[in-house]
Amino acid sequence: MKKGAFFTVAIYLASLALLAALYTFLIIPQVKKKTSLVYEEMYRQSAGAFVDVLTYKGETPLMAGVIITEVNRDNFEVVKVPANLMVENAVYNFDLIKDKMLKYTVVKGQQMSFDFVGQNEEEFSITRRLKEFKVKSLVGELAMKGNYVDIIARYPDGSYQEVISKIRIYDILCTNVNGKWEYLKDSNGFYTIILAVNEEEFRLLNNALLTGYLDTRLHLVNKVSYS
Repeated sequence: MKKGAFFTVAIYLASLALLAALYTFLIIPQVKKKTSLVYEEMYRQSAGAFVDVLTYKGETPLMAGVIITEVNRDNFEVVKVPANLMVENAVYNFDLIKDKMLKYTVVKGQQMSFDFVGQNEEEFSITRRLKEFKVKSLVGELAMKGNYVDIIARYPDGSYQEVISKIRIYDILCTNVNGKWEYLKDSNGFYTIILAVNEEEFRLLNNALLTGYLDTRLHLVNKVSYS
């Protein structure tokens, strides 16, 4: 190869190497930086739009089948959530779900959706009547309106017996203490619950009260109506 041709090839290869270096160390980083800035701006705009969402903050799960009442209000709070992280059909106000029944169990930190609640369907029949009964406990106040419980009788000798199996709590009497709703207790520490009982259940409960007092056991799995 002639010296001139060799020199031309060398210049050509050197130019290619220079272009490759410029592309690798200058062009590509600039393209990456611009692309990164575009995505960062898109994320900032989407995450920058915050919306109010009602969330559950209770320490213990709120079980499916529970009727959400005023007593539950303090277990919910409205928080600001990025719009792109909001659940579908999000709830933004507690009053919009009050007196509705939970279809699914909710846990601490969970956003509330209208898909989680439905209309309460009471179980009535021509043989049942509503009646108040005093009970010693609500299982640490975990038993709530809408839950299914066993009603048991406890006697002075320490024995007990099941009186009614799996009956739904129609309601629990409450009181307002300094602007906060709490379950009402009498001077002896008994709660008042309302049950829909038939004649046989009414007789059994009253007979149990002649020699003992009533207590509750909570069912963790509840029937749920999907209205």
